[in-house]
Amino acid sequence: MNILFLTFWYPSTAEPYKGIFVKEHAKAIKFAGANITVVALNLKHGSGLLKKQYEEFIDENGIPTHLITIESAIHKKLYAFPPLLYSIVNSYIKKKRLIIETANIIHANIIAPCGIVGYWLSKKYNVPLIITEHWSKIDRFMKLNIFSGTAKQAYASAKGISVVSGFLEKKVRQYVPADRKIVIIPNVVNTATFYFQPKTKTDRVHFTAVATWELPKLPFLFVEALNEVSLKTNQQFELNLVGEGSQAEEIKRRVLNLNFKINFLGRLTKEQIALKLFNTDYFLHASQIETFSVVVAEALCTGTPVIASNVGALPELIQQPTNGILCINTPQDWVNGISAALSVKFDNKSIADNFSGKVSEQQIGSQFLSIYKD
Repeated sequence: MNILFLTFWYPSTAEPYKGIFVKEHAKAIKFAGANITVVALNLKHGSGLLKKQYEEFIDENGIPTHLITIESAIHKKLYAFPPLLYSIVNSYIKKKRLIIETANIIHANIIAPCGIVGYWLSKKYNVPLIITEHWSKIDRFMKLNIFSGTAKQAYASAKGISVVSGFLEKKVRQYVPADRKIVIIPNVVNTATFYFQPKTKTDRVHFTAVATWELPKLPFLFVEALNEVSLKTNQQFELNLVGEGSQAEEIKRRVLNLNFKINFLGRLTKEQIALKLFNTDYFLHASQIETFSVVVAEALCTGTPVIASNVGALPELIQQPTNGILCINTPQDWVNGISAALSVKFDNKSIADNFSGKVSEQQIGSQFLSIYKD
């Protein structure tokens, strides 16, 4: 079974974390036994109108990868014009004979513009189309974009559609024929990196939060709540704040007024994050919206209970009070949520055991293989 895996969000040397969750899906598919070839198109800011660069290599997972990079002064606007992107991708695929010689299925990731381009390729080469959706802004696209009708045609023609959460399924369902099945296949967690280790108790309560600290993330909610709970209970708290962004810089400017310690750790590798989670009592995640949240899933795989916003797909990951607590995004409810979590005796091993099997590479790969076979 030969899969042409098409994506416009994918890691590169310049942007190693862009679309890494898409790459993890590709890896899972590879190790499930499919012959997968990745074609990734990345748009980035640059001088000039349309500077194209092509790279062809075997990645660290043994996946043949074709990376098309387009530099442009109007790179963001190019995402809104699928016909141009289709022309570029099709010319490359035709030259390399990637569909004619190797593909039984085109698997496109995110409806716009990648799913639309995948739809046109599917029609041109008469190859079945699979679409995986990760995108929380699909409603806005469908209401405002001139290519929304084409996107609906792409969904209607797809032989299989997967989404990363039930929350996203409800959004996508509005634009898919009623008789078409949508399969929920979550993002992948590397369970060889994020696994259970017994927690070591100390005189401090340790919290960790991981994100790119820009909206829609809301770190001030848990920082201020931790401060209030610490003042009320006189407990010693310590927070590992992993990641970079303007919100982290703002918190640094306020740090002198806080009653607990914050470690500003910047960007860490997955292995470094796992080491922090092994020694973390609670994971914190405040956000306006989440279509899945890999960092929450990684924390749960280590057996770390999660205190998170009650938004998007997060209630699908957190079954309170078994593996965490959900909070409304108000200062007082975050104070209540942290206080409630401190009073629960969580079974860390049970949290890890019950969650890891849902997001392992083996599980996700086998689910995609079932779609392909169907």
